[in-house]
Amino acid sequence: MKLYSTGYLVFGVKIPRHLEEGLEVSDHIRTFNLANKANIGYLTAGTFENDSLYLVTYCESAEPGEKKYLSPRAFSRKQRTVWRRQIEKFLRESSIEAADGIGLRVLADLDN
Repeated sequence: MKLYSTGYLVFGVKIPRHLEEGLEVSDHIRTFNLANKANIGYLTAGTFENDSLYLVTYCESAEPGEKKYLSPRAFSRKQRTVWRRQIEKFLRESSIEAADGIGLRVLADLDN
């Protein structure tokens, strides 16, 4: 069995997994982004078939062994506040309840 892994640094929030299909087929995210000058997207990450769904405004990926450097000042308080407000507004307008808090997080994605 061959394993594939990727890591992500994201600013976002975990949302219920069953919403992915609706996000894929609807134009809601694109319409929201255009109307609000936002950059919201989504991704799935996790272990094998137990992926979780995340609504994100920032996403940087890294492959195993790949070095990435981010300055501690890479994300200003003002930028994080803008991203947080965009996510909160999208969640509110979409009647989506977050599964946890909005913030900067590292995600691992393992597949075979």
